[in-house]
Amino acid sequence: MAYLAAMKAQSRLFLALLIITSFQSFATDTVRVMTYNLMYYRSSTSFCDYNVNPPTVKDSAMKAIVAYAQPDIILCQEMSGQDTLGHSALLNNALNVNGVTRWTKIPWQSNGSGIVGGIFYDKEKFQYMSHGIIKKGNDGLNLTRGIDWVHLYYRDSLHGYGKDTVYLRVFNAHLKAGSQTSDENLRNKAAQALITYMYQNPSGAHRIFGGDFNVKTSQEPCYQTLVNPANTSLRFNDPINKPGNWNNVYAHRYVHTQSTRDIQTNGGCFSGGGLDDRLDQILVSDALTSGQAAFTVLPSTYRVIGNDGQHFDDAINANGNSSVPANVLNALYNLSDHLPVVVDIAVESPNVSLVDLKQWHCQILGSLTQGFRIQWNKDMSGTTYQLSNGLGQVLEQGQLSGKQLDLPSQQGLSYLIMAHPIHGRHVIKLL
Repeated sequence: MAYLAAMKAQSRLFLALLIITSFQSFATDTVRVMTYNLMYYRSSTSFCDYNVNPPTVKDSAMKAIVAYAQPDIILCQEMSGQDTLGHSALLNNALNVNGVTRWTKIPWQSNGSGIVGGIFYDKEKFQYMSHGIIKKGNDGLNLTRGIDWVHLYYRDSLHGYGKDTVYLRVFNAHLKAGSQTSDENLRNKAAQALITYMYQNPSGAHRIFGGDFNVKTSQEPCYQTLVNPANTSLRFNDPINKPGNWNNVYAHRYVHTQSTRDIQTNGGCFSGGGLDDRLDQILVSDALTSGQAAFTVLPSTYRVIGNDGQHFDDAINANGNSSVPANVLNALYNLSDHLPVVVDIAVESPNVSLVDLKQWHCQILGSLTQGFRIQWNKDMSGTTYQLSNGLGQVLEQGQLSGKQLDLPSQQGLSYLIMAHPIHGRHVIKLL
């Protein structure tokens, strides 16, 4: 009887895999990465203590921002360098709240700095492999702040049955602030240490680097070390390809991340000046921009939450800002003088679960030159969609009505990015 039961189980698995294989061309998920400088989170200084920067206010604000942004990986900067409970406080007071239990974190770590970073991730989508911190530069001396990293693999629904999965290395940094040559040198020292670490510790091509870089121009040595290293296999890329002098330049207003306020407030906690600097960024390795790897960045999804392009050199809430709901705008204003940056990464999983098939089962007809007709087996009304090409340019967007969507002909690889109120985000790669 046990033998028959085992055979029956294997038959069910084989049938499942057979069904899954037939739909493998669109077995794609998306994960959202967010980087955010939390501005002295649970770090009490002479000019920014708990009285003027209360953790309870920051936790409440973070809850609202995360609920709105729906990230799967969060890179945080400016967390307490003395209070090892700071990481746990954010996890328990702002992330795993209101019935949510999907968040976990890497352990607190530091190279001795007064403020440190933190990496949090969705344990339902990613499995932990290892973590660490780059503490020193190539000269053997401490960096201004350590560069955290975590090695994860995507939790494929059939991974337990021996199927392969895909791996991701995520780096998080808060580089030295300041405009002096000495500050630039310290930033470049950290960038060089990262490149050296990747060379000495190869771990696959899927790499993401996010954080508060404190750079004001793409020509700064630090940035050039990252995007134009001597060993091009270690290169990082700006997903939206927006090089230039970002500081206080109106043409770059949509990518500015600091400051949320026009004047210094709360005893100097919050910087002033309004939105005029692109200090916070997310960069990705070559593999994520090729469109052929298991992880593929979707440039059209890269955005600064709360930046509507209408508040250059101004506070984000001056004279209205409808880019986010009112409660989220208030949360962004109250939590930090930085804004969070997000980008979506398409994960082309080697497998797809039957649940995924039930949620997103569809038939794709046509071709790139003729255009596509996508037919679902149920009403998909309420699902928003965005069609973008391999360069991240949006070709078409709207909301689904019924079970069918007709798309125009295209000039090459494109992505249909969909968001359903129940089933979440999904991407179909069109070849």
